[in-house]
Amino acid sequence: MRSAWGQGYATEAARAALKDARVRLGLSEVIAYTALENLRSQVVMKRLGLRREPSRDFMMDYDFGPWHGMVWVACFS
Repeated sequence: MRSAWGQGYATEAARAALKDARVRLGLSEVIAYTALENLRSQVVMKRLGLRREPSRDFMMDYDFGPWHGMVWVACFS
C-alpha cells in the first residue's frame, strides 16, 4: 500500500527474514531480486547490506515482454 511506503516496514520485515534464515534455518546465503526500475527495493537491499551480483542477473519472458531480474546476495559467516 502506498500509505505504508517510506515507513520502514519493508526493511524491518526483510531484516527479520534474514535473521530467521541465518539463525533458525542455518542458511549461509540468501538471494533476493528486484526489477531494474524498482529503486525503492534496491535501497532496502543496500540498507540491509546485501551486495549486487550482476553475474546472477536473469531475464524472464512474460506476455508483456522481457523482465530483467537484478540479483542481490546476503552472505552469513
